Amino acid sequence: RELFESAIEAALEKAGGEPVSLQEMMDTGMITSHLDGNHGSDYPRKVEFVSDGVPYISANCIADNEIDFGRCKYLTPERANGLRKGVAENRDVLFAHNATVGPVTLLKTEEEKVILSTSLTYYRCNEDELIPEFLVCEMRSAGFRRQYEAVMAQATRNQVPITMQRKFTHLIPPLAEQKRIAKLGVELEAKCSSAVKDYEDSLQDLDDLRQSLLQKAFAGELT
Repeated sequence: RELFESAIEAALEKAGGEPVSLQEMMDTGMITSHLDGNHGSDYPRKVEFVSDGVPYISANCIADNEIDFGRCKYLTPERANGLRKGVAENRDVLFAHNATVGPVTLLKTEEEKVILSTSLTYYRCNEDELIPEFLVCEMRSAGFRRQYEAVMAQATRNQVPITMQRKFTHLIPPLAEQKRIAKLGVELEAKCSSAVKDYEDSLQDLDDLRQSLLQKAFAGELT
């Protein structure tokens, strides 16, 4: 994570662009919608979830930087249509802001809509000005992390309210640089995932070797 964050932060600094708050991005139309899944008194009850229907996702559905729909719950279309907030769409950028804070992912779905729980916020981009894949990288940078960690340091809960998110600043370079950084992010993520897998495989190999040596030692087969 630290390797990815620092590499993206360095790329952002090199790409230029002035810091702009999320509220300013909304005012200019760069972000067309920004809402969380705080459904208030209309929060779905446990008995309302069904085995199939409109996906209902929370922060714990984010695995390996993607949404694992195998972990989500479902609402009937009729119940989902009654919800007015937290209705996400394909290519929305999702930010986990409650309890689990920090994970950012791009929603990839063929569903007409996906309902967010209270732990997620969506950022909907005007793709003529802001590439969602770039925004995912920018929000995974060390600079963005420092902003939400500063908020949590002053609170008693792991939570970053939507009102605070709108005060955060983002570094948004020209589209050409956005594309370059988005491509860099994909390459970095692949390399980091490969490094993690190699590390885990090495740990497993060492554990297998240890177990084998112990078995031979107890059997008196070591010389």
